[in-house]
Amino acid sequence: MDYQKKQEELYKAVMRKRREAIIIRLPENFNRTHEEQDAINYFHGTGIYAQYQDPETKPNTFDTRQSFLLKMHDPILRRNFLNSLNSLDEKNN
Repeated sequence: MDYQKKQEELYKAVMRKRREAIIIRLPENFNRTHEEQDAINYFHGTGIYAQYQDPETKPNTFDTRQSFLLKMHDPILRRNFLNSLNSLDEKNN
């Protein structure tokens, strides 16, 4: 969740910069940093996030939204994921 929140903040900042660049007629890719491009790829499902992921792999921060949803529709994978979350909560308490 922290990873997605960080990516979301970067993505919003890039979109603000993009709107400003369009207004003052700069090129649309205006010297983006690697982190900014990664955030764009994350939300657009491109780059490393576009690669196919095996449904047998447990959900992780590198899942695309599509692969994560596919895994959540599989009852066995969903149960394993929820059990792993519950075990983390028990360790933290």
